[in-house]
Formats: sequence, structure tokens, C-alpha cells
Amino acid sequence: MNYFYFQKSIAILLCVIFIPTLHATVLGVIPETATNDFVLGETLFSWEEQVPPPTFVTFTDQSALLQNTNFHSGVAIGIADMNGDGKDDIIRLDNARILNIEYQNAPNAAFSNTNFGSVSSSNQWSLCIGDADGNGYNDILTGGSYDNIKLQKANGSGTSYTTTTLPSSNIFIQGSNFVDINNDGSLDIFACHDDAESRKWENDGNGNYTLNNNLIPTITVPASDNSGNYASIWTDYDNDGDLDMYLSKCRGGVSDPTDPRRINQLFRNDGNNTFTEVAGAAGLKIGDQTWSADFADIDNDGDMDVFMLNHYTPSLMFENNGDGTFTDITTASGLDQNMNLFGIQGIFRDFDNDGFVDLIVTGTQHRMFKNNGDQTFTEIANPFTSNWIESLAIGDLNGDGFLDIYAGYANLFTTPSAIDDQLFMNQGNANNWIDIDLKGTVSNINGIGARVELHGSWGIQIREVRSGEGYGIHNSFHQHFGLGTASQITKVVVKWTSGIVNEINNPSINQVLTIVESTPPPFVSFTDESSALLQTTNFYSGIVIGISDMNSDGKDDIVRLNNAQTLNIEYQNAPNAMFSNSNFGNVSGSNEWSLCIGDADQNGYNDILVGGAYDDIKLLKANSDGTSYTTSILPSSNIFIQGSNFVDINNDGALDIFACHDDAESRKWENDGNGNYTLNNNLIPTITVPASDNSGNYASIWTDYDNDGDLDMYLSKCRGGVTDPTDPRRINQLFQNDGNNNFTEVAGAAGLKVGDQTWTSDFADIDNDGDMDVFMLNHSAQSLIFENNGDGTFTDITIGSGFEQNINFFGRQSLFRDFDNDGFVDLVVAGTQHRMF
Repeated sequence: MNYFYFQKSIAILLCVIFIPTLHATVLGVIPETATNDFVLGETLFSWEEQVPPPTFVTFTDQSALLQNTNFHSGVAIGIADMNGDGKDDIIRLDNARILNIEYQNAPNAAFSNTNFGSVSSSNQWSLCIGDADGNGYNDILTGGSYDNIKLQKANGSGTSYTTTTLPSSNIFIQGSNFVDINNDGSLDIFACHDDAESRKWENDGNGNYTLNNNLIPTITVPASDNSGNYASIWTDYDNDGDLDMYLSKCRGGVSDPTDPRRINQLFRNDGNNTFTEVAGAAGLKIGDQTWSADFADIDNDGDMDVFMLNHYTPSLMFENNGDGTFTDITTASGLDQNMNLFGIQGIFRDFDNDGFVDLIVTGTQHRMFKNNGDQTFTEIANPFTSNWIESLAIGDLNGDGFLDIYAGYANLFTTPSAIDDQLFMNQGNANNWIDIDLKGTVSNINGIGARVELHGSWGIQIREVRSGEGYGIHNSFHQHFGLGTASQITKVVVKWTSGIVNEINNPSINQVLTIVESTPPPFVSFTDESSALLQTTNFYSGIVIGISDMNSDGKDDIVRLNNAQTLNIEYQNAPNAMFSNSNFGNVSGSNEWSLCIGDADQNGYNDILVGGAYDDIKLLKANSDGTSYTTSILPSSNIFIQGSNFVDINNDGALDIFACHDDAESRKWENDGNGNYTLNNNLIPTITVPASDNSGNYASIWTDYDNDGDLDMYLSKCRGGVTDPTDPRRINQLFQNDGNNNFTEVAGAAGLKVGDQTWTSDFADIDNDGDMDVFMLNHSAQSLIFENNGDGTFTDITIGSGFEQNINFFGRQSLFRDFDNDGFVDLVVAGTQHRMF
């Protein structure tokens, strides 16, 4: 124990210094760890440094700008552009029944109000907005407790609405969405049903709807009455380019947290509009009576995290791990504090434009949490001069680049109270911003389901366009990004539901940027010209094929082995003219597995190397006019060859040979300069660490991955029968050349130490940034694409690249080439199936 005593004068001085942050406890002694305490007589005084609360924006009540201030919406509120002028308007239901739209005019000017009359004689619980018929003006969907779901369709000028009732829609609706479930370019409807399975209506393309619950079956396992559906949110949680859906479940009167009627569901889209429930595997199988959930990227790492607003148990915050699973970070995030309220809405938005989404929660009370940028949140002192806000909608209601709030008040749950709605304008700060307004052409006109990426010095921010969020509300379609003090944007990337990707480079800041979906030029097509152009069409090469100029006329010829044994060359003649064929006879009595081409003796005509499973490697040397070939056997070449290369390993100007060996270390032969070869495995030792038999060598590719002017080599490893991904016989190797032909294995340091049974790899600059990226065609796991960071390391960008989709087959070849001459390399993959990307 340490004892501290102070004279009176010193104690007074200390009190002056530390007051008013003193806390007194009668103890008399101080533990050794208490460094901020002191004793006066028998009293222990402790002090703690007071950290000032983070700065945040303020909100001012500007309800006076509304034409009708005596208005009581309750819960169902929306913000969207309703007259096509690009400005957010307010969609509200007085007493939850009478449709009014307050149209935004000039910044901070009075709104213009239009009363469109009653939509129902019952309170409406849910509202969402979208252009159902694609006429350029948004339509409105509303519904309540068993009074049918109404679709208010805008006319051709957006000045009036015609009401239709969805078929078979007499349900107890909760949350709702316009969303293109089947990805046909038209907005379908999803409606949460409290008392049974949720309902889905399919759009015929003209805004007419038919009930079709098979669009996405949402039954529970184990079986139940499928009730308890409160809020649905559509998000690409796994970054595979299609919309998945998370369904918040909350069943009144059900106390068992294992009852499927209160267990949230996550439906994963396989890319073909087939949905599988995977909440358990993802770590989101929660039975805490979730009222609603919101997905957003809280840490700007490129994937969607999730907040769940629960009743009767603490609300939860989950971090997306980037692999389709989530981790509970509630306690670490700070969102476990002061959430003792009955929540109705929980929505992420960047209110202070610092580049990180904040969180607002409303219900019996309201809370605002500032995102600190490190996966933690700090509660902000009440920013609203109001009663407790129960519901809200969010958008920029004065065009200043800061998000405003329209607040509604209700008596739990949805009955409007006697408190007038309020319009809270965000007073902003000096931070910069950009808003993105999408106009779909092939995709739905609102761009619902599209992902918007903002790239800059901060890295990446992402947003998703949604209709219907939280519990029965709709927020602005504009995708809002705060930039903090950043003054430049590298690019905006829009990934539409159609699969079209549009990029805008270097857009100006502090603007609303409208991006219209633009269809890229069509990809090239291929026509089978085999019968018309080849001399011999009854031909079976297998996998051993080559294309190269074999007679030195500058045109590519086809080098092939019939039945993988008999060498034929089809020589190209004039464009689109018949090829000329020469048969050079058998090269082996066994099937050949590998072929590569190069001028080994530098006589001006290419030679051919072939080999198979333990039948020696043959070198077919062209004579001085390229019309015949002499066969020689490489010394010590009776190996199980896989891939092979002619390459100048020692940089002496002559082509050496590298041959992948499946059953032992790969072999290397040195060229004496005249096309004569000697085995020399020391050209580039390829032993493994830890030690092994060095087998499993499938494909080698030589590339200057580090841009230092010399050739490095990446070796794809795939060892049959080895299931352990840490076994060195299946871990790819990267050999870095030091410029003096000394090679060091650096796959781990480079981020390319992959043990996924890689059959082959290809390096190419996919983004034209001046360095080589890499695609790995794997067998025991998903194929992978890595971005070269430019510093000798690589980052896995598979998720979101498009390559993670539809390579569900046994691949053998993968090659980057620019097939459509657009200046970017495409990818072709072949095997038991083929794909072109």
C-alpha cells in the first residue's frame, strides 16, 4: 500500500486544481494501482480526466417551413423526390390516413403542400416508395392491420394518384419494400406479415402486380405458422453482386427465444434468384424479438455490418468478417450503453459528414450515436428540442448537403399522438460531401438494389439504394457520403442490379451527382469456323494445344496433338482463308500432358516441347526452314510433367526450360546457347519450407510482379490426396528474383501463400495501374483474384470482383486477354465447363 498525506495549504491547492471533478470516498489508503487519488486525513480523493464529448452537428426545428404544421403522422413517413425536380420531398399521412406531400422548393424556403385525400379509414402502419410502372414519377405503397395494401400510382406528371389494391393483400403488414426480387428490371413488392408468412407480389413490367410467394419463400425451419415478420432489409451482405435479404422477427406473446417465429432469418441469393436461409451459418440467428435491423459499413472496410434493434433484450451490433459471417461487437462498440428504450427505428446515416455512418434510434425515447471511425460509437447529448421521437424519415430537405430529419410521434405502437410532427434541419459544419442520385435504364428506374462505392484518400465508402427501411418508413433515394476534410474524390463506382458497372472519375465535391445507367458496348461473339477453315476437323487434342507463328510468316498457327500424341500444325494463310495442315507424326506412344513453344536454338523457327506422365520430355527442333522437326529427349526427364515453360532463367540470352513435376521437385534444364540442354535444378531451387518431397507442382508463370525489371516466378501447387491446406505440397510459392538470378520464396510476405489446391494462375494488370494482379484457379476452394498493391504485396479482392460467382466447376485453364479490345483484360476459364468474364 502507498500512503499520501498533504499539508493543508497543498490540499487547498490541489482542490483548486481538480475541482469540480473530485469524487470522495472514506478509505484512508490507496491501492498501488490508484495513480490519480490522494488522501486527506482519513478521506481518499480520486480524480479522473474529463474527456470532452465529440463535436457533432446540431439540429434546429424548422417546422415553420411546412405549409401544414398541425400534422400527426405516427410511424409511417417517407422522404423522396415526388415531382421529379431532384429535391427530396416529405410524404406523410395525417392521423396515419390522409396522404399529404410537402414539396421542397428553394433552399430554406417554405414547402408547398398538396393534400391527396384519405388512403384508408384505418391507420397505416407501413409505407414505401418506388416507381412501380417506370413512368418517371414515384408511387406510394401503404398498408395497415387487415385493411388491404394500397398502391398509389402517380400519373404522367406526378400531380395526382390513382389507388389500386394489391390482390390477396388483406394482411397485418409491418415493414415493406419495393425491390426487384427476380432481377428482371421491374420493382416487385415484399410485405412483412405479422400473423403468417410474408407476402410477395411480382411486377409484370408495367406496374401490375400478381401474388407470387415463390419469388422468395420465407418459411421457417423448424416449421411454424411463419408469423412474426416485422422488418425486411435487402442488402448484398456477402459482396457477391446480388441482393440478399434479412428478416427481423418479433412475435408477440412468444417467450421462447428458440421459437422460429422470433428467430431472424438471412436469405442468401445464389445469383440466380434462388434464396437459401443461412442465418445460423452467418452468425445472425438471433431470437431476441428484433423490431428492425439496418445494414451499413460502419468501418469503411467494404462490407455491410448490421445493427439489430431488439425488444426485451439488448440491441446488438455485428461486424461483417468479410467471409459471409458476422461477429458480435456490441460491447466493444459502445452501443450496449443507454439503450433502455422501446425502439421502433434504428437507422445508420452520416449526419456530420465525417465519412462514417452514425446511428439514430427512436421509439419511446431517442438516441443519437456518433461513429468514432474505429468501430465504436459515442452517444451525443440530445440534439433535438422535442419530445421523444418515435419515428422519422431522413433526407436533405434544404439542399445544403447535410441530412435532415422529419420526426413523427405516436402512442405505441403506431397510433399518432397529439404531438405535431416536426422538421429538424441539420445545421452542418465545414465538412465536404457528395450525394449520388441514380437513374436506372436496364435496372429499375430508381436504382433500388444498386451499390454505390466512393473511392478516395479514405479508401472506400459504400451505400445501397433501398426502398422501405426500418419499421415501415422510407428514406431518401439519394446516396449521401460525407467526406470530412477531403477535397477530392478518386471515383464513384455504381454496381447496378443488371450487372452493369458505371464509373465516374474525379467528380466535384459538394454536389448532387446524377448518374444514369449506361449500357456498356456489347461483348464480342464467337463463331465456329472449324469446318470452313481447318484442313482436318476430325481432331481430338485434349488439353495440349498451342498457338504460335511456326513458319515465321508473322501469322499465328495452331499447334495440336491428335489424341494427345500425333503432332499437326494448321498454318494460317490469308485472313479467313482455309488453313494449311502438316502432319508430323507421333511424338509419343503415351498421352502428352504439357506443351510449350520457343526458339531453343535461335535459328528463327520455333521449337516444341511436349511431355506426359513418365514418358520423358521431348524437344521437337525445327530445321532451318521450319518444315520438319527432329526429336530429342531431355536428360533425366522421365517425370510426371504438368505445366512447362521456355524461359531465360539465368538471363544469358538463351531459353532454359522449367517443367512442373507432380511427384517431386520441378526440373530445370539450362541451355548452352545452341539449344542443347543440361539438367540444372540450381537455376531456381523450388524446395518447400517446411521440408517435404516438393511435389504437387501444377503450373508455373513467370512475371515481374514487383516491377523491378527481372522475372519472378509463381508456382501453383495442387497435390492429390492431401487434404490439409497447411501441407507445403499444396501451398503456392512465389520466387522473387534479386536481379542477379538468385530466387527467394516470398509468398507469405506477399500475401499469396494460398493452400487451396491451385490448378493454375495467371498474372495480368486488370485495372491498368501498371502492376500485375493475379487470378488463381483453385480446386478445393473458391477461385481467387488478388490486387497488386504496388509494394510487393497483394490484397484479396475476390468478393465483389464478380469472379466469386459461377465458377462452380473443375477448372483447368484460366487466361487473361482483352477479347473485346476495350483496353481491359477479360478472363476466360475452361474445364468441365467454361466461363467468360
